[in-house]
Amino acid sequence: PEALKANGYVTGMWGKWHSGMATAYFPWERGFDEAFAANLYQHQNPKGLLNGQPVERQGWTDSLIVEDAIRFIERHRQTDRPYFAFLPFLAPHT
Repeated sequence: PEALKANGYVTGMWGKWHSGMATAYFPWERGFDEAFAANLYQHQNPKGLLNGQPVERQGWTDSLIVEDAIRFIERHRQTDRPYFAFLPFLAPHT
């Protein structure tokens, strides 16, 4: 995402984040403009971090992140900027 952002992309990520949950490694510190890092293996009513802020959500995690990505795409598809939407789903671990 850092390389894409440097080339004018708007970037978003929703789902599991296995690249570090510590300062300098969170998705919003690695090039994502918008990110929901869900707690791992919590497939329903997830908790996590949305752009660095703790959140609790209601519903199936994978359904929620798809809805997040759809809203992101709808917001950015009418602009002149390209976008990148990354959805690392939790369900494959089940």
